[in-house]
Amino acid sequence: DGRDVFFEFHYKCNIPFTVGLVEIDNNGSRYALPSVTPYSTSGQWQKGYVYLNDELVNAPANAKYKVFFTALNGDDNIIPEIYIDNLKLLYRE
Repeated sequence: DGRDVFFEFHYKCNIPFTVGLVEIDNNGSRYALPSVTPYSTSGQWQKGYVYLNDELVNAPANAKYKVFFTALNGDDNIIPEIYIDNLKLLYRE
């Protein structure tokens, strides 16, 4: 309906990771939507936002969505640590 919609989360990590949405249509087909990649936080908690209006405005009314998180570690000397907390879906009434 045109309202602003955001996905909010807190994170702390020592490697970059990716967060985004997967759209699931009536046939069960899945489509990855654009995602964002927060960078390492040097041990500090940060707040991240994903603005969802651009993806949701053209979506069918009965589409379903799943949030995904993924990471790749290309350095064998780093033990990946990714902490995610306080997941929220925010919108204006």
